[in-house]
Amino acid sequence: MSVTRDRRSESRQRTEVEGILSTPGPQSLTIPCRLTEVSDHGFRAAHDCAALIAGTQVTAESPLVGKVTARVIWTAIMGNHIESGFYILS
Repeated sequence: MSVTRDRRSESRQRTEVEGILSTPGPQSLTIPCRLTEVSDHGFRAAHDCAALIAGTQVTAESPLVGKVTARVIWTAIMGNHIESGFYILS
């Protein structure tokens, strides 16, 4: 059995806050989400959009983080449950 050490340098706060993710451009998407963790420089969100792949830039809006620009760092698809981790750019 392999144990993966948590390499995160910032503490996370668990939450259950609704939000919206938006992608820029002519093929823009508006994606409802639920923020499940937040930190000073990032957040994790559950959503239903498999198109959010690593490197995608989004605008995120929620009462907890306000309106920020963020980049998808990872996306995990587990059946019909999708979560992504985001790094806040500004």
